[in-house]
Amino acid sequence: MVCFPELIFRIRVHRFRKLRVGFRNLGFKAPPCGRGSLLLVMVSSKEGCYDSMNESIVVFVTCGSEEEAIKIANALVEDHLAACANLVSPIRSIYRWEGKIWDEKEWLLIIKTHEKRYVELEKRVKGLHSYAVPEIIGLPIVEGSSSYLHWLEEMTQ
Repeated sequence: MVCFPELIFRIRVHRFRKLRVGFRNLGFKAPPCGRGSLLLVMVSSKEGCYDSMNESIVVFVTCGSEEEAIKIANALVEDHLAACANLVSPIRSIYRWEGKIWDEKEWLLIIKTHEKRYVELEKRVKGLHSYAVPEIIGLPIVEGSSSYLHWLEEMTQ
């Protein structure tokens, strides 16, 4: 990993219109950006190093049983689609499905992976999952231990 005195922050723009105002306040001219655009912002720092190429994500998947959660977690880690999967159990989910409100016990997988593996991971989860529409939600990891993020990237290659 290379360390720079400036930090480069990658910001995915979805509905952050106020972000453009922040650029003006810093003396930058905000580029036109639509949904899904990527902005790079350089900020001076004297604190350690930041991996500016971090593309690690956390993926949440809910499962109907502990056995199903374990099966999915093992498959993802074995196939290098995930570095790690934590099983949180049980959780209580309240949701609407087929016109009815459900209140069910589920098992939550918290999966750490690299953004480049998401499409394959989603496909694999759908192939193993018992739900017609499984919850598969990916969120960016904004900050994290450099050594952990490096390990995560190595495990998902």
